[in-house]
Amino acid sequence: MLPWIMIFGIKIPTYNLMLGCGLLGMIYCILRQISTDSDIRKSENLILAVIPFALFGGVITAFYFDALFHGRELLTLTHQQIGFTFFGFLYGYIGALVLYSVFSGLQVRFILNLLLPPLALAQGFGRIGCFLGGCCYGCPSNLGIAFPVGTLPWQRWGETKLFPVQLVEAILLFLLYLILCKIIFRLRAVWYLVSISTVRFFLEFWRGDERGSLFFHGLSPAQTLSLGLLLLGCFLMLGGKEKKQQS
Repeated sequence: MLPWIMIFGIKIPTYNLMLGCGLLGMIYCILRQISTDSDIRKSENLILAVIPFALFGGVITAFYFDALFHGRELLTLTHQQIGFTFFGFLYGYIGALVLYSVFSGLQVRFILNLLLPPLALAQGFGRIGCFLGGCCYGCPSNLGIAFPVGTLPWQRWGETKLFPVQLVEAILLFLLYLILCKIIFRLRAVWYLVSISTVRFFLEFWRGDERGSLFFHGLSPAQTLSLGLLLLGCFLMLGGKEKKQQS
């Protein structure tokens, strides 16, 4: 665990650093996909315009859902209370992509197939950041890791070894991205949604932190949101074939 790192005399949170690396990697992969596919390149300007719009939409819903999970009012949050939940981000990100497609003329399936899979790479880096920062930790386990005194895991579990669920999820996310790169383009969004929701649903059983609640007792907020993403993936799978995107 390494919550902070010094770079040129500046103290930087490792979570923020990993998240930044993930976003840069995600954008690089999108640009590379555009540059190597002539059909996608025809819509390059429209695609590049939607990325900041989708990221902004995702950030807003990430803050909103975290506040909702913990019973807080979004507009009255203090700096210490502000939290970020990836699945909340994902809902806003997808919503922004769908909304943009309506006004831009880009097909919904086309834009989802292009811009959803690289999120697996970004989230993988984010999960490493979670481990280094000491959040989203796992439950007690003989195969676990003991966190340093004073950290969030230590405050709840003391010197008990905790399952490194963040690192397990990071590995699975990196593998998922590599697999998605090999899948035919029109099925990438479907398998991203089905895979990420299934993985997260089951890994939540190995979490040991406080995550709040949402709608269903016995399920964590992420598990509830996972079911929605799984349904969306199934809907896309059964909803017909993607038409070829025109410039």
